[in-house]
Amino acid sequence: MVHINHKYLLSIIIPIYNIKEYIKSCIESAALLDSNLYEIVLIDDGSTDGVEKLIDSISLDYNNIKVLHQKNQGLSGARNSGLNLSQGKYIWFVDGDDYVDSINLNKAIEFLKNNNSDIVTFDMALGADRNSNYRSISKCCLIPERNYSAEESFRSGFIPTSACSAFYKKEFIDNFNLRFNICAYREDVEFTGRAFLLASKICYLPLLLYYYYEREGSITKNESIENRQKLIRAEVTIADSFNKFLSEYSSDYPYISKIMKERINLIVMNMMISLFHDKYLDYDFSKHILIDCKRKKLYPLNLRINQISFKRKIMWLFANFESLYFLLIKISRKKQ
Repeated sequence: MVHINHKYLLSIIIPIYNIKEYIKSCIESAALLDSNLYEIVLIDDGSTDGVEKLIDSISLDYNNIKVLHQKNQGLSGARNSGLNLSQGKYIWFVDGDDYVDSINLNKAIEFLKNNNSDIVTFDMALGADRNSNYRSISKCCLIPERNYSAEESFRSGFIPTSACSAFYKKEFIDNFNLRFNICAYREDVEFTGRAFLLASKICYLPLLLYYYYEREGSITKNESIENRQKLIRAEVTIADSFNKFLSEYSSDYPYISKIMKERINLIVMNMMISLFHDKYLDYDFSKHILIDCKRKKLYPLNLRINQISFKRKIMWLFANFESLYFLLIKISRKKQ
């Protein structure tokens, strides 16, 4: 058990890479009145657009901003560096091209003063640009301000995918040595998938705190074949990480076995559906991906899961007929 002497109530970790246009508004949105309660940890991940000088200048105006300049390690590496530097009871990951609701953040700070949950989740909104109307992307079905176990949370249908959608207790993160997988693309899904299953207490705070800005050129909007392939490979990486996580923790946490086996199957099944329907992903690539899944023991799909519906079990059974699956892909590609 790791016990930490907290200097702050909250550490806001902001990874930065060539986002000079956005970073100032992000920092200013997170700047509260009482700087004794929180710190902002800025991780410059090898930027070259001048933002590295800008954040040094901005930090001079605040006594609670730390700046670290490092060689490029990607988003995961930057967040991990921020975790190592942070001194808050709670951690919040904020991306430097997004921004936060300052008024609601003040309210959240007050809530955290008397809270001891491992994870406190809240509402988020998505916008295509800074001038558009943001729409809520939160679908939290938990009763506000009540503590849930990990199993209760997942069984209620709450499956978070963004690391920015919650405050994480630093002691909880360090006790389980939770860090971002540097090899994983879509690292948020991989991190939250582990963190939310290990938490003893998960609480929902009904406040809109985070505004996510989906920029042009982001991986989720890039339709190139290369990026389509990256997203598919990311699914394999995430499923493989979950499989290793399952092996490590299932004996001590029985509920993890039930939930994680189902999630792994869903990831692989959805990936197979994407491979089947995406005409730009050729047959050889699809074959290679499934061979990789077999090598990592992610395929064939596990049908010994009691919680899944009969309809889903039939779909998974069909997907396990590998030769038929690839025959249909061949036919599909010829028609296209």
